[in-house]
Amino acid sequence: MEGLSLADAFSSRYESVVRPLVGRTQRTVLCTIYEVRLEPPPLAELARVLLGVFNDRILQAAMKFGVEVLELRSICTDPDDFVLQIEPSAQGAEKVALGIRDLVASREKLSRASVYGRS
Repeated sequence: MEGLSLADAFSSRYESVVRPLVGRTQRTVLCTIYEVRLEPPPLAELARVLLGVFNDRILQAAMKFGVEVLELRSICTDPDDFVLQIEPSAQGAEKVALGIRDLVASREKLSRASVYGRS
């Protein structure tokens, strides 16, 4: 991916993974990357900016391919959702699993947002 920005390289690789799945499954759901609580705080600020760029590209891919997104940033929100700063704890993993379950079962517990754009 020489010559591409970090965001464009991520987007290209991400779409190359998503593209073959669309149409081969009944339902494709992408997940955003949750926000981790890194230390020291200046490192956390830089990571959040980069994660925001990657999450934007995930949302763009979802719109491009017409698939759903599970917003993990709204699910893993408690510091106890993580261990070793970036790995989900048992609590965090359970929250993600319940989010997937609720999405698959289309339960109303999940908040919904729609994003519209042109392909």
